[in-house]
Amino acid sequence: SGGDQPIVVICTTESNIDHISDALHAGSDEYVVKPFNRDAVVARFQDIRDSKISD
Repeated sequence: SGGDQPIVVICTTESNIDHISDALHAGSDEYVVKPFNRDAVVARFQDIRDSKISD
């Protein structure tokens, strides 16, 4: 089921748009640039999880 699929996240200090684009095109679900807001990241993870479950 969709809930069994891993969430792929890149977490880095690299904010270069080419790196972000490459990571997302390679299949990452999310690209988080440090420092980050914990609540915003948790909300994004929940959205990703919910979309994978509904697939």
